[in-house]
Amino acid sequence: MKNWQYSRDAAASLITLLYAEGHRHNTYNLGPSDAWALSEWCMKLAKRFPAFRWSIAEGADGALVGLWNPRDGGLLSGSRFASEFGPTARFDLHHAFDDYMEFLESPIGAEFQP
Repeated sequence: MKNWQYSRDAAASLITLLYAEGHRHNTYNLGPSDAWALSEWCMKLAKRFPAFRWSIAEGADGALVGLWNPRDGGLLSGSRFASEFGPTARFDLHHAFDDYMEFLESPIGAEFQP
């Protein structure tokens, strides 16, 4: 479980910080309050794209993404940012996925489809 952040939410938070008249802090975590497993995203992809295959196996040879690292911390808290500027996330897992699929169906996003 991680509090994965959708790219549009990350961008919106960074723009908020860029244009803010001032900041109470020098450092902000932008992690959303919701946490979900990467497998949930993969299951949604597999449902949408039947040819999509995925697996998560600890220590699997040839793994493309290392999900677990001994130095990984806990969930990021966006409470500092939220108390000053509002929530760091508009999109939960389901809305982020739907928005991403809408992007993939757009003329620009079509270039990124498998």
